[in-house]
Amino acid sequence: MNISQTDQKAYVLHTIPYRNSSLIAYLFTAQAGRLNVLAKGIRGSAKGKKSHQPLQVLTPILASWRGKNNLKILTSFEAKQSYQLSSAAYYSVMYINELLMRLLPEQDAMPTLFDAYQNLLLSLQDNKPLQIQLRQFELHLLSALGYQLDFSQDLQQGSAIQVDCFYSWSSSDGFYQVAAQQASVRVYAGADLLAMGQAIWHDNSLRTAKFLHRQIFDSLLGNKPLKSRAIYRQIIG
Repeated sequence: MNISQTDQKAYVLHTIPYRNSSLIAYLFTAQAGRLNVLAKGIRGSAKGKKSHQPLQVLTPILASWRGKNNLKILTSFEAKQSYQLSSAAYYSVMYINELLMRLLPEQDAMPTLFDAYQNLLLSLQDNKPLQIQLRQFELHLLSALGYQLDFSQDLQQGSAIQVDCFYSWSSSDGFYQVAAQQASVRVYAGADLLAMGQAIWHDNSLRTAKFLHRQIFDSLLGNKPLKSRAIYRQIIG
């Protein structure tokens, strides 16, 4: 597929060195979705002399690229002001970036999700509550991936979720009622699910959202765990 774009809004999700002086950058772009580009000569000379490196995470860029293959050639970019985040927020964004790299299809534009990502970075820079911002972005990501969660309906029974009942979730059945002490599945309180559906965030609904989202993402990620989760636990605790 031949794509050539000029001055497109983008964020760097991750970079890896390539040969002596280049980088492969994994971008999340406004108009082309997730994209992999080769940035030639950006790391300095082959003698190990490194140049200033503005192509990095948390720095919005205007990027231009060309090429027919999945790995495009980055022809130019202009780096904007980087976001300044706390340590906890920074490693949380690394977690989000890994989810985007692992789960988003290549070259599939998702402008609404791109806007949500920008809003996430702005909110974290403004020190808005970290857990609320993460859970809300995860919902945006799940929606973009086709998971429209209905927090008001027990789809198996065809009835409304009840405040005083308990539910589990499956990719085939959505939410379905279970006994409170059912050890074989993860159980969620109906009151917390209803709160999530109304974007009412408190300790219980945030905890429920964290475990529910993890269950769904783990089903999508398969047997390869997220590296960022382990790093976050090691550094932040």
